[in-house]
Amino acid sequence: MDYEELKNIYRLGFPEDGEKYIDYFFSEKIKDAKIFCCRQDGRIISAAYIFDKKLRLYGGDITLPFLVAAATLPEYRGQKFFGKVMNEIFLKYKESPFIALYPFKHSYYSSAFGFTNYNYLRKRNFSVFADKLPQGMSAKRASGADDFKIIYDIYSSYTLGFDSYIVRELADFQKKADELSSDGGGAVIIADKSGAPVGYIYHDGGGMSEEYCFKDAALYARFTGAELSKPAAMIRVINSGEALKMIKWKDGEFTVGVDDGFSVTNGRLYRVKTLNGRTAVSESSASNASAPDCVLDTSVLADIIFDRRNVKKMPAQVLPAPALRTLCLDVY
Repeated sequence: MDYEELKNIYRLGFPEDGEKYIDYFFSEKIKDAKIFCCRQDGRIISAAYIFDKKLRLYGGDITLPFLVAAATLPEYRGQKFFGKVMNEIFLKYKESPFIALYPFKHSYYSSAFGFTNYNYLRKRNFSVFADKLPQGMSAKRASGADDFKIIYDIYSSYTLGFDSYIVRELADFQKKADELSSDGGGAVIIADKSGAPVGYIYHDGGGMSEEYCFKDAALYARFTGAELSKPAAMIRVINSGEALKMIKWKDGEFTVGVDDGFSVTNGRLYRVKTLNGRTAVSESSASNASAPDCVLDTSVLADIIFDRRNVKKMPAQVLPAPALRTLCLDVY
C-alpha cells in the first residue's frame, strides 16, 4: 500500500499535526493498525485506521475496534465515500459487539453512523512546566521501565472505580510517550513534597496536558484551568446479538427487534431468554414470529448499556440499574 497517498490524506484531514508526528504515525504507530480505504479512479480518496483495544465491561474483557484518523480528500467529501470505508469496517468486525472512536464532531458520527456517547470526561488544560505546577508538587520526566510501571500502577488503581474502561498493558504507556515525544511531548510523573508519586500527565510539545490521572480526586482541583465536562468517546453496536447479552434483563423470555439504519448485516430479530440472571440470545425467524415484544435501534441499545441518561423510555424487560461508570482515556 502506498503510504504517501495515505500521508497526504492525513495531512489534509489533520493540518494541526506536524510532520514529525505524521512520520511517526506512518513509521511506527501504523504497525499496530488495520488500514481501511476507498479508491476512486485508481487512487485512495478516503481512509481510516483501526487499533484493537480491550474493553472491560462488568468484569469481562472484549475486543474493541477503535477507529482513528478517519479522513477523506477535500474534493470527495460529502459524497458518502467514507461511508463505504465504515461499511467495510463493520463487515470486518461483525463478530465484535462494539466499535469506538474519539470524533472530530459528535453530531456527524451520531447522525451519519449511529454512534452514541460512551462517556463524559473532565478536562483541564494546564502546563506541566515546574512554574505552573501547584505549590509543593514536582514533575519528573518518565523515561525508563520503572517510571512507566509507576504510571501503569496509577492507571490500574484509578480504573478500579469504573464499570467499563480500556485495559492497558505496561507497554502501552511507553508507546504513548514515544508517540507524543515525536512532536516534542512526553510523559511526566507528578510527586508530592515528600517525593511520592501521586499522578501522571501526558503532554504535548508545548507542555500542555493531553491526559492526566491522579490517585486522589482532590488533586485535580489544585491544577489551574477551567474544568469542562463534555462528551468524549463515542461507541456503536455492530453486533446486536452480542450486545444484547450484555444487558441485565429480568428473568423471562421475549423477542427484541433491532433496527440498524446503516449496516444491513446488523438489523435482526432476537429471542432473549434469561433465567436466574443468565441470558441466552438467539436469532429468531422473522417469517414465523409475531410482532417483537420491544424494538430498539442500535443507538438506544448502546445507551441502555453505557449511558441510560439518554434513554427516554426503558423497555419493561430491562432490570433497573445505576448508571454505568465509564472511563476511556485512549486516544492513541
